[in-house]
Amino acid sequence: MTERHSILSDLTKERVLVLDGSMGVMIQRLSLSEDDFRGSRFADHPQALRGNNDILCLSRPEAVADIHRQYLEAGADIIETNTFNSTTLSQREYGTESLVRELNLAGARIARTEADRYSTPSRPRFVAGSIGPTGFAASLPTDINDPAARAVSFADLSDAFEEQAGALIDGGVDILLIETVFDSLNAKAAIAGVRRALEQRNVDIPLIVSITISDVSGRLLSGHTPRLFCLPWPTPDLSPWASTARRGRPRSRHLSDAWLPYRLSPRYSIPMPACPTRSGNMLRLPKNSLPRYARSCATA
Repeated sequence: MTERHSILSDLTKERVLVLDGSMGVMIQRLSLSEDDFRGSRFADHPQALRGNNDILCLSRPEAVADIHRQYLEAGADIIETNTFNSTTLSQREYGTESLVRELNLAGARIARTEADRYSTPSRPRFVAGSIGPTGFAASLPTDINDPAARAVSFADLSDAFEEQAGALIDGGVDILLIETVFDSLNAKAAIAGVRRALEQRNVDIPLIVSITISDVSGRLLSGHTPRLFCLPWPTPDLSPWASTARRGRPRSRHLSDAWLPYRLSPRYSIPMPACPTRSGNMLRLPKNSLPRYARSCATA
């Protein structure tokens, strides 16, 4: 364990650590054009790049750094890399899958530079490597007449996540964050890939798994229940920290209770600490579900 990881572990025992908000929302506010996304480097790229937020780490790194600075100045303890879609599977849509390692290295280094710039002995700042779910679901069939049909295999997902995690680690992140999980099998593939990347480098980096609850039943989009999601993890030695991005409704308390028995590490969960009700008031979650990390994925 490095000194930064030791400091991070100690801080989680003392207080709630605040993660930053949405990178995507902040990029949308910039109203960037196709030419802005391309920059000079990708001026002749044969496919459209607008909407590929991760490519900005290479074409407009200062814009990404400025967003990090805004969150740090607002008080974030942890900032996430702009690498949510930096896997070969996701970048294939833009014809930039060959740049995956470079994208993740650049994203990690941009965030690392800004976090170090704002760190002080009394207020250290940390970097979480953002690993998105891809647009594929390993559990869901693509053909109604063939239940076994899949758009992607477990091995393909795992390999893509391994490549991404390895570059993020090499770029200097303090945490790996598998986020916005909507399919349990995708999450398992990500954890398997992350584990290989860690073992290859003989390092131990904290892992957070952030899931998205899609309806009031407490299930994921893939239909998986809390029990199915949490019990059969393939890599228990990594001690993944389960978290939830809840719907902003009064039922958030019900959803919190539904997941409590299955948390892999209760001290390291990320429920939204308060959710807006229809009347505009803030609904507080039960005391025993308060997080060590707090963040809303829609915050900006």
